[in-house]
Amino acid sequence: MNKNVIVKIQTEMKDGKWRYLLAAVDVVLLIVFALLFFKDTSNLIQYRFEESDFQAYTRDMGERCFGGTIYETFEAGLYDSLPDFFLRKGFYEYTVTWDGASDGSFLWPHVYIDGRYDTIEQAVSYMNEGLETSHHDNFWLNVDSAGISLRLYYSGTGAATIKSFEIWETPVQARFDFLSRLLVLLVLNICLLLYQRNKRQPIENGTRMVALSIIGMTFLACLPLLGPGAIEGHDFRFHLVRIEGIKDAWLSGQFPVRLNPDFYKGYGYANPIFYGEIFLYFPAFLRLIGVRLTTAYDCFVVAVNLATALVTYYSAKYIFKNRGIAGMVAFLYTLAPYRIIDIYQRSAVGEYTAMIFLPLVVVGMYKIYTDDTTKKAYRFCYLPLAIALTGIIQSHVLTGEMTGIFILAVCVLALIRTFQKPRFFALVKTVIVTLLINAWFLLPFLDFSQTQEIRVLRAKKWEYLQDGGLFWDQIIGLFPRYSYYPRSAGDVLRNEMPLCLGLGLVLGVLLCGAMLILKRKEETGTQRKMAWICLGLCILACFMTTVDFPWDRIMERIPNLAHVVYSIQFIWRFLAIASVFAVILCGFGVLFLEKRFGSAIGYVAAAVICILTLIGSVYFMEDTIQNTRVWVYNDLDEVDTMAAVSGAEYSIMNASWPVINEVDQPEVNGAEITAYEKEGSVLSFEVLDSAEGGTVTLPILAYKGYAIKDSDGLLNQSNVSQSEDARVMIVLPERYTGTITVFYKGMWYWRVGEAVSVLTLLGIVVLKVRSKRKENVKV
Repeated sequence: MNKNVIVKIQTEMKDGKWRYLLAAVDVVLLIVFALLFFKDTSNLIQYRFEESDFQAYTRDMGERCFGGTIYETFEAGLYDSLPDFFLRKGFYEYTVTWDGASDGSFLWPHVYIDGRYDTIEQAVSYMNEGLETSHHDNFWLNVDSAGISLRLYYSGTGAATIKSFEIWETPVQARFDFLSRLLVLLVLNICLLLYQRNKRQPIENGTRMVALSIIGMTFLACLPLLGPGAIEGHDFRFHLVRIEGIKDAWLSGQFPVRLNPDFYKGYGYANPIFYGEIFLYFPAFLRLIGVRLTTAYDCFVVAVNLATALVTYYSAKYIFKNRGIAGMVAFLYTLAPYRIIDIYQRSAVGEYTAMIFLPLVVVGMYKIYTDDTTKKAYRFCYLPLAIALTGIIQSHVLTGEMTGIFILAVCVLALIRTFQKPRFFALVKTVIVTLLINAWFLLPFLDFSQTQEIRVLRAKKWEYLQDGGLFWDQIIGLFPRYSYYPRSAGDVLRNEMPLCLGLGLVLGVLLCGAMLILKRKEETGTQRKMAWICLGLCILACFMTTVDFPWDRIMERIPNLAHVVYSIQFIWRFLAIASVFAVILCGFGVLFLEKRFGSAIGYVAAAVICILTLIGSVYFMEDTIQNTRVWVYNDLDEVDTMAAVSGAEYSIMNASWPVINEVDQPEVNGAEITAYEKEGSVLSFEVLDSAEGGTVTLPILAYKGYAIKDSDGLLNQSNVSQSEDARVMIVLPERYTGTITVFYKGMWYWRVGEAVSVLTLLGIVVLKVRSKRKENVKV
């Protein structure tokens, strides 16, 4: 580059004009990226081979090519059917069709490149008797200029002729490249902005250490994600179907998503009504642009780990006013054994997502009960708690129920402050704002709860929970080992799933307890009171996880409460609550120790607690990697969407499982239809004749909210009914002909809840911005 140009750029950078220069460069690069994307998507590769294209020949390396038809005179073994053709790196779909059958034989696209284990990823097409004689699938090709052929393994029995083979490139790789370029550009922009800020006002070493620590603890929490696939946990496939279902619902026109169209082999499932999914929109978006399903899930886990570290650091920093202790608390919570077990053993997406917000619940209550009520800023002290409760509601309603118990406990323990007018109104505002923000979710939730025969709400069954509780020694565990299922108390600890706080956190709790008991007379203050409350609630939460807490007696004595208590399902879920109190207590323990004996002793205590927690978590992660299975799924083609739901909690009461499992086409009575299609939650078909009227029973569960439209405008909602086995049934009038489309729309009054939520959020933002401007004017 010309020296004068370089000098000019440096001068502009010093003059502050670098922002304009950066913006100009960004615009140019964005245009280049867009042109590259257009180029890549307008030149997609496509091949089609007909029966006449399959020829017998012999390759140089001796592979046998059978020419498209194979029969029992051929030896069993591997054969090719085409001269190899070349493809570039990308995501491809293909369809292969054949006549005949050969039990034990199968076809697949084969790549002629050795030395890489991940060159191509695809399934095979079986040619057994009784199976369909066509197969549609997809695969990732991870290298450029790969020689591809259609390969057959012949079992030695039967005969078959390949009729056609079509393969085409999708725009997935182009989208991925485009987003990768955008991400690199974003990172470079952030780095340049930080560099310029550091030149004007050097970033403190403490801030740099915090950033590096958060990156480091996030990395440690993501160790099992560095392997070849996604770790299989208890609910792994359930959440994969949730993610894919959100994507397919978007493509069907649903937003926000109210009904997952992929569960139960396409019959649909109302889990989005009862189980918040807003945070799963991130991996669903990755799926929309073509990212592999299991990769999208792993990206979500990384995002959750990072968010957990950031939120915990913010919360601890506000409570302790100490960066070092805040960093320690964030480290302990991010790597808390129960949280790590939740992610990799249980795949409990809702629960480990809700755990992001538990530290914010603590800081929200802390602000309401300790902030100066005379300051104008106190008007907004309800926001952290409202945000935290919103995050929990949108992640895992059961965690919200458990959190509510402990919020109520704090209100009772601090009863005098609870009824101080400003603090009481702050609590009331928290409740109101939380309800308004979540109106878009809560209104359909309540609507379905009152008007639909949903299994989990109408069955009213409950079972005793105490037998599934923990023993006290389990809570301490230093080396939690991988074991797939929890056992009952009668099995003692034989092959028990690891469920613990961990020795590090237990020692931190004991340290804090000791510091509180051994306090000096002059030691008083808000932090000590908070520490006592956290200690009591931590012990209570641990007690509630054990076989000693009288859950069974509570359910027997209060039958009306039994169903609500049973919804908790596993009483050891309270370890999530215990974990957040435990890490806060570790922070208080180290803080009090430093004040009494000096920083050196505090550092040693913090190091011991962190190392013990790290040992437990890393040991569990390594044991899990060694003993569990990993999976790579591009989509749901290989996932059983029936088995993915274990309890069918949100299904309709009188749904017939044999019908769902066996019937995948409309059942027609008194009419004739053709051109049936189903894409996500949209179904369409053409009625050719219904002289005396008739019915068409569709392979979807009859949840409230399905709408109908037809080509002639003759049908309306009165033509949508429900069959005896809870399927959507279309009632046709006499002599009707036309094209009918059935789709999931939801109820019109749900839009009111959505409007309320949006207006509430906008109102909060406006009020906050105005308050900030007034403060700046006064300054």
